[in-house]
Parts: sequence; C-alpha cells; structure tokens
Amino acid sequence: MSDRLNLALPPRPDANDGAIETNPPPIGNRTHGQAVFLTGSTQRIPVATDDIAWTGFESLTVSTTALQITEALRDNDAAFITVESQIVRYRIDGGTPTASVGIRLLVNDILKLKGKGELENFRVIRQDGIDATLRVTVGSRV
Repeated sequence: MSDRLNLALPPRPDANDGAIETNPPPIGNRTHGQAVFLTGSTQRIPVATDDIAWTGFESLTVSTTALQITEALRDNDAAFITVESQIVRYRIDGGTPTASVGIRLLVNDILKLKGKGELENFRVIRQDGIDATLRVTVGSRV
C-alpha cells in the first residue's frame, strides 16, 4: 500500500528537496486561542509589569449599605480585593450597587483595581441576607 493519496500523479519532491519532515510541535495554547511565534530575534521584548509596593490592608464587612474602601486607602494606585464569605455586587462607575444591580463577585473571587479612579469609585454591597467579608490590599507604583 502506498503512502501517497493520489496514485494517478507521479511522486514529486517537496519544498525540502525530497526530504520529508514532520510538522513541528504546536506552539502556544490552541485551546484558548493563544499562539506564540518565535521570530529569531535576540532582542529583549519589553514586558509591562505592575511594580506596586503593597502597603495597606483592611477587612470590610459588607452589609445592606453600599461601602467604599476606607478613605485613607483610596489614595493608592492599585488594590486586590478578595471575597472571603458570601456573594457581593460592586460597581466602579461611581454608581451605587444594590442587591440586584452591579457586578457579582463570588466567594474566593479576586478583583484587581487599577488607578485612583477605580479605587475612588469602587462601591460594594452584599447580595443575600448574610453579611460578607472582603480583604483589601492596596499599594502604589514604585
């Protein structure tokens, strides 16, 4: 049995002068639509990093009134907010969330806020009948 699919045509050399090579292994993660291509360049590729000095922390108990991050901590450049217990809803557009309006954060979700505007406009409220606990870490660019 022949390896050729079209037996009517004579075999012809491929682009490698007749040397058959297997395809290289895939690069990147095709499942998630990401692909990485190597260019052969030896130059360093600049990568944006979040050089943040994490300097403040607070725990917030979220109840039936929308809360903000404590005023003294809002004058920072970034925040990591972790939901420790119960579902909450938040807004960062300056509006006030309610138990049914706002973006949901589930238990163990982490929200990263960037920029003083997002920290200033962040407001949160609990979704259900039980108070929630948030852990907030803030920092500034170095």
